[in-house]
Amino acid sequence: MAKEGYLGRVVGKGGERIKAIENDSGFRLIRTVEMSLDFKQWIRTMHPVGWITKHIVDVDFAGPELQVMLRKEMGAFVGPRGVYIRLLDRAFKRLLNIGVRAIEEGQPSESE
Repeated sequence: MAKEGYLGRVVGKGGERIKAIENDSGFRLIRTVEMSLDFKQWIRTMHPVGWITKHIVDVDFAGPELQVMLRKEMGAFVGPRGVYIRLLDRAFKRLLNIGVRAIEEGQPSESE
């Protein structure tokens, strides 16, 4: 994650910085995201299924949680036995101290 407008600094000249990060951590970095208020892009970056954003209708705050409104197909978002939604929930709690909650389109939200 990088500050908005500073994604080039993460990659570095010729990819040198990102290669150094990969070598130090032992992991391969696949996705990066600029920190903005577009939480749909954050979810796209962190979710194991990259094409999941086509099922997301809206992302907004509902109390102390980030509420993700999805089309009827929620299975790919939630994951097997809820693994993906728990991953997002833990990641957002560590980064922003907020949880993540998924609801289907047409279902009443907490804020209504």
